[in-house]
Amino acid sequence: EVVRQNPDVFILTAMGESTDAEKKEGGKYTDLKAVKNTRIFILDARRTCNPTPVNFVEALEMTAKILHPELFK
Repeated sequence: EVVRQNPDVFILTAMGESTDAEKKEGGKYTDLKAVKNTRIFILDARRTCNPTPVNFVEALEMTAKILHPELFK
């Protein structure tokens, strides 16, 4: 499904060694836009998987910066 959709960006949540393995696995798909443009990102699990009001806002801001870096220059 990922190959079919050909995303511009991959965003992974840091979950120890499995995240590094997933990033390496995703890097094998050299025809995907996200890989070609080195747009593979890892977000901190403390913010993305721990739903507090502060963490939610921090995770949302990090995601916005990844998806729209031109707005944060």
